[in-house]
Amino acid sequence: MKEDESVEKGNDFEKYVVNLFDDKYFSIVQWSTDIMRKHDRFVESDTDPDLIVRYLPKDEVFFALNVSSGPVCLRVNFSGPTLSN
Repeated sequence: MKEDESVEKGNDFEKYVVNLFDDKYFSIVQWSTDIMRKHDRFVESDTDPDLIVRYLPKDEVFFALNVSSGPVCLRVNFSGPTLSN
């Protein structure tokens, strides 16, 4: 998979995830992009979550997502409460 195609798929996935959260109840705390894709230097903040979502009624961070891609796969790591439904 070409790098541009991989980046585009990662961006599309992030947009899909964001659209799962109703903005009446959730706000986007952080939505970042990896700087290392554009530069040859390691950037520590690239290891931070790509997306952090806050649950507004309780004013708590609800969800954090890391998306990373490589030549073989797209890896997604997320943290948040277990959803039973």
